[in-house]
Amino acid sequence: MQAPMQVRIEVESLSRSMRFATLATKIEIANAGGKPLSDIALDADLTTAHGSIAIHDQLAGAETQLEPLDHIEMLEEGGTVSLKKQVRLPLLQVRPIRQGRAVLYVPLLRLRVSSEGIDPILRTFVIGMRPAIPGDKLQPFRLDETPQTYRMIGARILD
Repeated sequence: MQAPMQVRIEVESLSRSMRFATLATKIEIANAGGKPLSDIALDADLTTAHGSIAIHDQLAGAETQLEPLDHIEMLEEGGTVSLKKQVRLPLLQVRPIRQGRAVLYVPLLRLRVSSEGIDPILRTFVIGMRPAIPGDKLQPFRLDETPQTYRMIGARILD
């Protein structure tokens, strides 16, 4: 049976300034159910993956505190809404990963989409640079390089 609400993301860029990592993304919410959806809340945050943190603490869960990102009053049956959003992470909250002399980070986008009368959708996506060879793993971002904007990025769902 198909879930009444479906969520898809398309990452557009990741920018790193001296103070923040900012992810620009397009989030698409579709009503695949048999009735209108009302009071849809979109909550999200950006964090970083790290081996020293339990995996369940890195994934979006029912109790995870996420920032309100948008609110949709009504989505008709068969309707879709596309939202361009930015999510920021202060660099002071980045968990760096040391790999030789390189200092890396792996952003995680955590989302919760909820609507009246249905179970919320919880998703966590790992964000990375697209690999040179299709099918290879997404690559982490470097913290030890000058601030820049990455556009050749992708997302992979974790949960």
